[in-house]
Amino acid sequence: MSDNQARLEAVEPQRSVIVQAPAGSGKTTLLVERYLGLLAAVDAPEEILAITFTRKAAAEMRHRVLHFLDPAYESDAPHEQAPLAKARAIRDKVAQWQLLENPQRLLIRTIDSFNHFLARSMPIASQLGPVPAPADNTQALYRQAARRVLGMLDDGGAIAQDISALLDWRDHRSQDIEALIAGMLGKRDQWLRALRVTGLPHREQFEKVLFSLVEEQLANMSIELSDALSTCDSNSEELLSLLEFAAQALIERNAEKKAEQKKPSAITIFASEPLLPDENPDSLPRWRALAEALLTTKDKFRAKVDIGIGFPPKTEQKDQFKTLLDGLKEHPDLESALANVRALPDPQYNDNEWSVLESLVQVLLRASVELDLVFAAQNQTDYTGLAAA
Repeated sequence: MSDNQARLEAVEPQRSVIVQAPAGSGKTTLLVERYLGLLAAVDAPEEILAITFTRKAAAEMRHRVLHFLDPAYESDAPHEQAPLAKARAIRDKVAQWQLLENPQRLLIRTIDSFNHFLARSMPIASQLGPVPAPADNTQALYRQAARRVLGMLDDGGAIAQDISALLDWRDHRSQDIEALIAGMLGKRDQWLRALRVTGLPHREQFEKVLFSLVEEQLANMSIELSDALSTCDSNSEELLSLLEFAAQALIERNAEKKAEQKKPSAITIFASEPLLPDENPDSLPRWRALAEALLTTKDKFRAKVDIGIGFPPKTEQKDQFKTLLDGLKEHPDLESALANVRALPDPQYNDNEWSVLESLVQVLLRASVELDLVFAAQNQTDYTGLAAA
């Protein structure tokens, strides 16, 4: 399909389309032309809804639509002729609707603005009554709700035990827990609905999800590593041999010092498990060891190779590993993927982690209730509250 044909089909009101194109290719102009075409097919402009991500984008689109609808507007630009023709065809309707005098009738909004409009239009269905104004400083209200929950520590009961468990987890740094609760309240649309549908979390289900997420990341990681090795005149056997050499050298170095390092290098795992990591989450420790061998602490490919990662000076293996690293540096996607591996969680919870998570869920559920009370007292809300309503 030609570019011109694709543009013609994209603005046909009878078709549902997805337009994907780079910046500056005319996506907004297409959307404006489609909007003008729809105005010709409706009895009132309010029957058309356009939703954008930002208020700036909404204002820009509204400005462009009104620009074409202005009877005085003329243009010789080729890409503006089609929308201009559609605008001229509906001038009588535009005058009848008094759109130029009442541009607010064009429903071009952000999703938050549209939610506010719906809640204001249906006060009973939304259960908000007179719609509260979206708060300017939501963080202050989130923190107020968090403090109300933490203030229940001395009240006794189950919630006090859960708060105590969280404080123990963070060494009684209450400011950490307050910040965590406040941050999660700002994202409650991502977890509150799920908890209301599924109930309290089940460890087996959560661990299945965690395992599959880690497995997916490691599968992508395996592909990146294989592709990178194949294009830098190396192979997995050579890499594994070098890692085994480094692991043994680190173990011998520790033995010579007659004391283990305070934090033994993860690379030594290749001495006891001489296998390259694969997509199985059980191999996550070996992925972390590989990341330590290839990356600096700042998640960049190493510029130098030394005894610190198991390669003594004046050894053939040191030169081979340096050559391998130089080849891998041509693959920034591998560098990013290895950095991501370091941030992956273990694919299962230990008992202490699960206990903390259970307590956190209970505290967050109570915090969401307290937030509703804070909103009611202030006659304010946030856009998440409006969307839920």
